[in-house]
Amino acid sequence: MHIHAVTFDFHNTLVSGDAWLDLEIRTLPGVVIRRLVARGKLPAGTATPAVQAAAEAAYRAVRAAATVSGQETAAVAGVWRVLTELELTAGLDVRAVQTAVRAAQQACLADTALVPGAAAALAAVQATGRRLAVISSAAYAPFVRWGLARHGLATYFPVVATSAGTGYYKSDPRLYVWALRRLGVAAAAAVHIGDHPRWDVQGAQAAGMRAVWLARGPAARPSASLTACRPDATIRDLADLPAALAALDDS
Repeated sequence: MHIHAVTFDFHNTLVSGDAWLDLEIRTLPGVVIRRLVARGKLPAGTATPAVQAAAEAAYRAVRAAATVSGQETAAVAGVWRVLTELELTAGLDVRAVQTAVRAAQQACLADTALVPGAAAALAAVQATGRRLAVISSAAYAPFVRWGLARHGLATYFPVVATSAGTGYYKSDPRLYVWALRRLGVAAAAAVHIGDHPRWDVQGAQAAGMRAVWLARGPAARPSASLTACRPDATIRDLADLPAALAALDDS
């Protein structure tokens, strides 16, 4: 079937940012605790090394649960859960946590960079008339739109599907289905591009899409998920994407 839509992963496919990824999966509650202490919303001395370590461990468990269940816990809810577990929510307004999470996320924008070849690849794909979307397991939805806008990519994507915005992690095919419905394209006529063998290749294929693996960065190293990965095409540079899509379109 001809390709009518192409969807893209966000992190390490279009935009890279190690500080943001670390915040997403590990450090967010600790950063929030430090910000709340600085603003007088938590008692001075709360952000001890022991509290920071406990917050990190608890948040990693929240993120791991999302990957296993496929049901996302958005960043603010996840941080609130951790703070509750650490008995730090007494007298604390959730709005202060929302503000701290937003500030922590915004602080990571300066660390982001455009993946080489991303802008040219998007322009080439858009020129073919195919519909475009971003599909990301981001626990804080605004960051994806901020990152796209910062690097001049926002106009390519009328549809941005995040796990925080939809409630589905990439381990649940419904995240992909959510985006495809808004594009108005059947799964068999869509291709997903991403750097992670499990979430981007197997996840998209579970939704009935074809998948192109962008073999770059840490996810390209040998692993169990890579062994089980059977992409419909593999590229090592986004400059090779138009040719890969043309080959799939003819298959």
